[in-house]
Amino acid sequence: MESYWGDDIGRCSAEVGYWLIRAYWGQGIVSEALQHVTAYTLVRFGLSRLFAVPFAHNQASIRVLEKAGYECEGIMRKSAIKNGELLDQALYAFVHDSNPFG
Repeated sequence: MESYWGDDIGRCSAEVGYWLIRAYWGQGIVSEALQHVTAYTLVRFGLSRLFAVPFAHNQASIRVLEKAGYECEGIMRKSAIKNGELLDQALYAFVHDSNPFG
């Protein structure tokens, strides 16, 4: 399959993000949607991984990722700034088992 993203060294990976209005939090909506989006995106675009970088203190977002099969690869210390405060981010990824490039 030809890569959708061209020939850059990062073409095998893409970032995923999500947001949901507070009234619907805690219902599993984002975890389920993320599972479907992940499966579709990996196959449709021939990627080997999707990743997300939630704030390390955001346990609800981390739970969403873990329920969707993402695994923590590490903590990126002081990697983001919000409201003037330097914050850590967690690096979570879903890695596809096969190599779409080989």
